[in-house]
Amino acid sequence: MESILGSIAVDAAKGTLNIVLATAVDEIKLTWGFRGDLDELKKRLKMLQAFLVDTGTRESLTNLEQLWVENVKEVVRHADDLFDEFSFENLRRKLEIKDRYYNRGSRLKARYLFFFCLSNPLGFRWRMAHQVKDVMSMIDGVFKDATDLGIRATKLQVPATGSDGNLGSVGAGELHQYRENPDTRQVVGRDGDEAYLVEQLCGAESTGDVSFVAIVGIAGIGKTTLARRVYENEAMKKSFTERIWIYVSDNFNINRILSRMIEVLAKSKPDLSSTEALTKKLQDHMGGASYLLVLDDVWNTVEELWESLKTCLHRIGGSSGSKVLVTTRSNAVADSVKVRITHHLEGLPHEDSWALLKQTTFANDEICPSNLEESGRKIVGKCNGVPLAIKALGATLRLKRNLQDWKSIENSELWKLPTYGDRIMPYLLLSFHHLPSPTLKQCFVYCSIFVKGAEIYKEDLIEMWMAQGLLVPPRRR
Repeated sequence: MESILGSIAVDAAKGTLNIVLATAVDEIKLTWGFRGDLDELKKRLKMLQAFLVDTGTRESLTNLEQLWVENVKEVVRHADDLFDEFSFENLRRKLEIKDRYYNRGSRLKARYLFFFCLSNPLGFRWRMAHQVKDVMSMIDGVFKDATDLGIRATKLQVPATGSDGNLGSVGAGELHQYRENPDTRQVVGRDGDEAYLVEQLCGAESTGDVSFVAIVGIAGIGKTTLARRVYENEAMKKSFTERIWIYVSDNFNINRILSRMIEVLAKSKPDLSSTEALTKKLQDHMGGASYLLVLDDVWNTVEELWESLKTCLHRIGGSSGSKVLVTTRSNAVADSVKVRITHHLEGLPHEDSWALLKQTTFANDEICPSNLEESGRKIVGKCNGVPLAIKALGATLRLKRNLQDWKSIENSELWKLPTYGDRIMPYLLLSFHHLPSPTLKQCFVYCSIFVKGAEIYKEDLIEMWMAQGLLVPPRRR
């Protein structure tokens, strides 16, 4: 875990440094006359970036190296604050000049106030000159520590984000897909599971009660994707008058489930708060018609809550042979629900896993180069048939087309990380480690502020990234 945190710290430092280096230094030099000092500062920051590249290539860092990275982050923060202050003062001066132009009558008063304000040109230039020298001195100290630790400057390559620090088209696509609408196009090797579940949900005789079926499996095994395939199956559309999908997660609240059912069916949120009123509203809307209810990613094991929900669902339309499909990681959930059938979803066979990796990594008609297949199959073998792991690594390999890069992933030390009960973690960490730019990694890490199950809106997230300085606008030419 320490090596993971060290890697994230390096990426955070590199990402912030990229932002600092993208600052419009030329404009600052012309405005304030810091030509030589700022050129030298930027030169040293680029050298610091080269040292960070060396630490970033290591999948594990010693305690001293991690401490060095923390010192680098502190130096970069000082440099960032320095350039922020320059940029702010530039903007303030432009606004002041504009204000003077429109208020010529108070020009003498403005000059008087400007001379005695804390940010007058002479005082500001003197103060900032000292801060520039302080930052350069701190960078020199970091260089000396790097030499003592054996960290070498690595030749910089053109970053995947482009020279202006932008993300560009790398990793482009939707930032969020609702679990209520997962992508089922890249489904491999699940036809038998789908056919079995469809038969159990459509073919079983009605007993007069709502019937429960559970899909149980580890994280990333494809429970939600399989459930969606079943949900969209033509046989389900013919067998059930209504179909409702609800993402539950940790928030197992009966009124929330009933409200969400009404929202899906009536296309509007109900203004009701009691369980009785919500049940009656659903009963009136359904009119005894059959329905399929999917409860995705369920964790609740309290039997009393399940019994209360079953009572409500039975009153709504259980006598018509309605069914509930539950997806969960826990056998205990299936036991507490007292499901009629528990379908344990296993990992994909090796050939299906390899087919999924090729489908994710290569374009429609592109064939996997023969020199990559052996390494690719070994990578797939380490994924244990987990589709999410295969797809995550496939997306990473899509940007890497030489054998050395594939071997780097195949032989990575991250495969040996303890899983702590979550077998998907090493695969995701590998994918994160091989993201094409520090900026992209910082944007990804930022998403950890959202709670599990939160709906993330693309436009809002982009604005948050911009507010944090993680996205740098392209320079005007």
